[in-house]
Amino acid sequence: MDSGHVAYQRRYFSRPEEKPRMRPAGSRYARRHLEAVLATIDPEPGMRLLEIGCGMGRFSLLLAEEGFEVTAVDLSPALLAELANHDPSGSVSTVCCDATELDRHVEGPFDAAVGFFFLHHLDDLEPVLRAAARVLSPGGRVAFCEPNAFNPLFYLQILATPGMTWRGDGGVARMRPSVFATAFAQSGLDRPRLQRYGLFPPLLANSTLGGRVEPVFEKIPLIRPLLAFQVVSGVRQS
Repeated sequence: MDSGHVAYQRRYFSRPEEKPRMRPAGSRYARRHLEAVLATIDPEPGMRLLEIGCGMGRFSLLLAEEGFEVTAVDLSPALLAELANHDPSGSVSTVCCDATELDRHVEGPFDAAVGFFFLHHLDDLEPVLRAAARVLSPGGRVAFCEPNAFNPLFYLQILATPGMTWRGDGGVARMRPSVFATAFAQSGLDRPRLQRYGLFPPLLANSTLGGRVEPVFEKIPLIRPLLAFQVVSGVRQS
């Protein structure tokens, strides 16, 4: 990846107070993303999971609560410090490194590698996916939850949200099936799949009414291509 891009992303996430949405919270909204990812990796309690781009541990801690052995990797020492503050029992192991070099910093093999809203911060997916594949056991799975590039609300969010920038989050535009397919093939990952879901922002998704209505909207054929979120998954070649 471009070193200038990596340096910018490290600065972009150097002030946790500017990223309140990343703080750990066991909300309905967060658990929906967790369930969408876990559904693609055939989860079993005790599995060794590698979470790439863990941030403040919003999903790391939920994964640990599910009984997984979690190693969480992030580029930002500031975000990892926040994770530690929310994890006094040390249920999650953390590693600070560039994700393109994670295979030099973590000890595999892992049963699966996962990520939540991480890939769109990269300028090139292939080096990270290749590094992840190297620390997976044969047949190990990867699964990443990302915004849908074809949902226009994400671009409005970048423009309207304090602390968000196009350079920091504009990679949403690259979260397209063709980009995923090419990157997975180049990284030794087979059987790529993409599943879309969800429509509402956290405030609505966390409400009782939102939880009831959202699944109805997801079934409408005209809306499906614009569903807000997607999980792209694959399997390491044996």
